[in-house]
Amino acid sequence: MRRRLLIGSAVFGLLGLTVLTASACGRHHGPGPHGMFHGDEEIDLDHLRHGARWMLRSADPTDEQLDEIAILAKGAIEELRGLHEGRDAHRAEIAAAFSGDAVDRDALERLRSEALARMEDGSKQVVEVLVQVAEVLTPEQRATLIAEHEKRRGSHGRGHGWH
Repeated sequence: MRRRLLIGSAVFGLLGLTVLTASACGRHHGPGPHGMFHGDEEIDLDHLRHGARWMLRSADPTDEQLDEIAILAKGAIEELRGLHEGRDAHRAEIAAAFSGDAVDRDALERLRSEALARMEDGSKQVVEVLVQVAEVLTPEQRATLIAEHEKRRGSHGRGHGWH
């Protein structure tokens, strides 16, 4: 049971790494109001390295590891951008399904199903990059990250995780 908890914590911690490093390149540093998922702006590897360095600071990653992780994060961001394509058309279809004399339940169900399929694809992509990032780190580094995460969670299993 404890092993599963530790593995789960590691996955969520690495997910946090992905989210943090992804946001480091776009939301506050990139052009446009919507950050990394808006448009085709270039993803800044230096920002990704900075985010990875901050997130992994307790594991003391090497420069080579940070370079690899930044490249993995960039690839993940580029893949995940595709999930946002067509969202305006999706919203328009939802509005159309609600705007008729009767609500188009079949259209709403189809749209829901399509949205879930996109989320499933994104989830698979995130897990794949998490595995790749974990493989860049040594077992000792991963253990350090898990210990740090558990320490931050507090004695009651709650807390603020990776803050």
